Amino acid sequence: MARLATLFDGHLDLAWNATAFGRDQTLTLQELRQRERELPRDGRETPTVSLPALRSGHVAVFQGTLFARAQPSTPPGRMLLRVDTDHPSQAIAHAAAVAQLAYYQLLARQGDLRLIADAATLEAHWSAWERGNGTRPGCILMIEGADPVTEPDEIRWWHERGVRAVSLAHAGISAYATGNGTPPGAGGLTMAGRVLLERMAELGMALDLSHLSDASFAEAIERYEGPVFASHTNCRQLAPGDRQFNDAQLRLIGHRDGVVGVALHNAMLSRQWQSQPGRREAVGLSNVAEHIDHICQRIGDARHAAIGSDLDGGFGVESVPHDVDSIADLPRLAEHLSKRGFKDADIRAVLHGNWLDFWRHVFAPAEEATTDQDPPLL
Repeated sequence: MARLATLFDGHLDLAWNATAFGRDQTLTLQELRQRERELPRDGRETPTVSLPALRSGHVAVFQGTLFARAQPSTPPGRMLLRVDTDHPSQAIAHAAAVAQLAYYQLLARQGDLRLIADAATLEAHWSAWERGNGTRPGCILMIEGADPVTEPDEIRWWHERGVRAVSLAHAGISAYATGNGTPPGAGGLTMAGRVLLERMAELGMALDLSHLSDASFAEAIERYEGPVFASHTNCRQLAPGDRQFNDAQLRLIGHRDGVVGVALHNAMLSRQWQSQPGRREAVGLSNVAEHIDHICQRIGDARHAAIGSDLDGGFGVESVPHDVDSIADLPRLAEHLSKRGFKDADIRAVLHGNWLDFWRHVFAPAEEATTDQDPPLL
């Protein structure tokens, strides 16, 4: 099948990979893999994402994370070796996220990507790609797990620097909410989380519901009147576990005109992988299409499902569908959606249109800034 559209990926951790693992995102995947060939794995799997790979896959826009957790109980040895994302305090998580912000800003100054924080920049950038003149991906900044926000009023500082979306927690408990993996009865949002939502609403920011526990999800979607979405979350009915959302939660996001981005981690795609990890041949892009189809069936249309690949979000080639070697393979998803009966217009919606419409809505109430205007420096 011919390529139907350029892509919009709802969730990528480019800067975390650079600052945590020393991955120069301007290199080709071949160069990155060669550099890591002799290194100890220490939490790394074979990378699938770099800026050249994004261009090869026609990924015009992605939501780029600032990702740093505050988990004081983590053994210091793991923190020192930087084999995970945990830090001993919110202040240090803040510093780590600022370093990631600086990396995105530098890539933008070098011309390797374009930071998108307003409607005018989004439209100019997308128009260039639609005309065939797109040479660099665009990046909408979001904070994954709000620990880098040291207190709720600080969100204004992040917003001034271009951050347009926030999720309240990652796995475990943050200063603002309980995330997936917390025991039942652990509660939902904290008082600080409720205040943070108020501050975000004042700024017109979007709330990413990914990773929230069921209790936090229920409270957050009821309290928050602004735009909501799930950048990288799959279907619990197809891959059990509280990291995925149940059908009622999917319908609530659809009812709020939100979007659900399907992730490519095999543990989130397949019961078979969950029971027999490592059998990569058992999971394919067909499973990704199955989750997208499930979201569409439960919500009732194809206007709320999208891609939120999360590629290199702590996993790599070893833990993604067998027919994916890099992010450049994402356009092949169109073939699997077509086999499920998706029409071309619906396939374009999934590949980019739904995210594009969502962010047009988020940006619409705000005063449009001058195209390519840089956010304040650190």
